[in-house]
Amino acid sequence: MAADEKLRRATNITLVAKGIWDKPGRMTFVANAGDDAGLDKIADARLRKFSYAKVSSTRSFDIEVDSLDNILRDIGVTHVDVVVLTINDAELVALDGVEQLLRDNPDVRFVVNSELPYPGREVKQKLIDKGYSVFARPIGRSTLEQIYAFRS
Repeated sequence: MAADEKLRRATNITLVAKGIWDKPGRMTFVANAGDDAGLDKIADARLRKFSYAKVSSTRSFDIEVDSLDNILRDIGVTHVDVVVLTINDAELVALDGVEQLLRDNPDVRFVVNSELPYPGREVKQKLIDKGYSVFARPIGRSTLEQIYAFRS
């Protein structure tokens, strides 16, 4: 069976049309006109400035955002083994909205793709402050890093 067919048959996947943030609200999402999703992001002063000179045009629109704690509660998920965050600089903010997740799932692991030096350094420190051991490796020749966090 092909991977896309397995995905269509999966019964443990719930799509939620929200951005992950630290609290509920509405934010402006800036999407580039090209195919590089790494250039899409939420517009917020807390995030790293990004030069959109790399793209020919962008489109902005409002999206609903919420914390991972609230999203999981709203869809009835209580058990989580792994959280994977690839959210274009918002991972640092998103980690402020996982306190209930950590209480309910003390052994949850994190895989976070983050830009170096910022916010990657701060993401690692935030995970360490939450009681995690952290291991990181570069992603190819880019300035991205994949961060693995687990409780030892």
